[in-house]
Amino acid sequence: MSIKQRVESLIEAIESDKSEEKIKVRKKLMIKNLLESSLKYVHIVVIQGVEMQLDDGAGNRQRLQELASIDENRSRTHDSLISVLNAVNRMCAQYELAPIYQGKDNRRDIGDFALEIMEEYFRERL
Repeated sequence: MSIKQRVESLIEAIESDKSEEKIKVRKKLMIKNLLESSLKYVHIVVIQGVEMQLDDGAGNRQRLQELASIDENRSRTHDSLISVLNAVNRMCAQYELAPIYQGKDNRRDIGDFALEIMEEYFRERL
């Protein structure tokens, strides 16, 4: 089952449960947050890569601080992605559905999964 299909199954389960509407909205927002966190993480990884390519290697203090700031931002974004992914996977378990992320509990693998999400949504764009 594709990532989008697992997301769709979760949305359908949320829609059909007997929770209050505002709880359903919050649950669906969590799914949206997962997709947005994935996009943010992929974006910051690309920006970090470009900035490192553009670095002249001189090691001036300001440039090193800029690169460190980008790395801190990437790390925080990654932590956020992991947190929301774990929350969405717990929600899947509550509905007895396959988890959205089925890989190892490994930071790099989860980061790679963010790219997989973006690739799948991009491939199937309207």
